[in-house]
Amino acid sequence: MSNLKNNDIAYAIHHATVDKTGKELDVVLANTAKFLTRHRLLGKRLNVIFQTLHQIQNKADGIVEAKVKSKNKLSHTSMEEIKDFLKKHYKAESIHIEEELDDSLIGGVKIQAGETIIDLTLQNQLGQLQKHLLK
Repeated sequence: MSNLKNNDIAYAIHHATVDKTGKELDVVLANTAKFLTRHRLLGKRLNVIFQTLHQIQNKADGIVEAKVKSKNKLSHTSMEEIKDFLKKHYKAESIHIEEELDDSLIGGVKIQAGETIIDLTLQNQLGQLQKHLLK
């Protein structure tokens, strides 16, 4: 069943489970498990489906997950400024940040939220300056 798209399956699961609790939710989840098994989606595609489902649920809940890379650990103030920026940019209620140290960076930060990457690294800024000067 290659014509089933991961996004469509994730949206269907989300739609079927919204506002369900107790036995009603148990039935929906049991049927979902049967569907995934019947269509042989319990392999590699299952992780992609659940990641997409997680993103859909976060969006519905007003949550943005971001990864922030920097050379050194950022101060509490810097992290709060990044959270405030992302909250305004995405009109989100909550921001969850995973901080990652990257020794290959010279300085600055790289922020990834979903498919969007905001590259504020020194290396990127020097590259932009070089492009501008070579014009």
